[in-house]
Amino acid sequence: MTHHDRRYERNARTDPRSGALSCGIAATAVALIGWWGCGPADSSADNPTLASEEVVAQLEPTRDSQVQGTVTFFEDGDQEGLRIRADVSGLEPGRHGFHVHRNGDCSAPDASSAGPHFAFVVDGTESDRITGNLGELEADSSGHAVLETVVPTAELEGERGILGRAVVVHARGNDPRVTPTGDAGARVACGVIIASRADRL
Repeated sequence: MTHHDRRYERNARTDPRSGALSCGIAATAVALIGWWGCGPADSSADNPTLASEEVVAQLEPTRDSQVQGTVTFFEDGDQEGLRIRADVSGLEPGRHGFHVHRNGDCSAPDASSAGPHFAFVVDGTESDRITGNLGELEADSSGHAVLETVVPTAELEGERGILGRAVVVHARGNDPRVTPTGDAGARVACGVIIASRADRL
C-alpha cells in the first residue's frame, strides 16, 4: 500500500463527512427503490368512490319500438334517496312516464315479464300515488329526452331497494288521477337494473 493509499484510508475512517455521505447515498437508494415499486400499494381499492355505488339499467326496445337508452342511479351520502340520470332516444315527442317494476326480467316482447310497479315505500302510504315512479321524460322533436332528478324514497338495496329490478318506459305521460299505475300506456322500453362498475373496484 502506498503512502497516498494509507492517507486516504485514514481520512475515510476519521472524517465524519464520509459516513454521512454513505448514509445519504443509502437512504437515497432505498427511497428510489420504494418509489419504483416497493412503496405502499394504491389505496383507491380500499376507498371506493361514488362509482362503486352506481347501478344502471340499459334500456332495450320492446316489440315494434325503437326506444333505447340508459337510466343510472347513484347513492349520495349527503342526501336521502337516489339521484337519477336518464338519457333516452327513439321516443315519440312529448311526455313519457317511467317506473321501477318489480321483476328484473325484460324477456317478454312487450316487457310484461317485468311485472307490476315496485313500491319504494313499504308502509302502504303509496296507495294514493303512482308506485315506482321516477318522474316523466320529456322528449324533444327528435325523440330524445334527458332527465336528472332525485327519488327520496328509493334505495339501491334493502326493503326499498331497486337493484335487480327493472326500469320500464311507457308510451305516454303519467295520469296522476290513476293510481297506483299512472295509466302511462304501453311499455316501449325495458332494462334490468344491475351494478355497473363493481368488477373494477
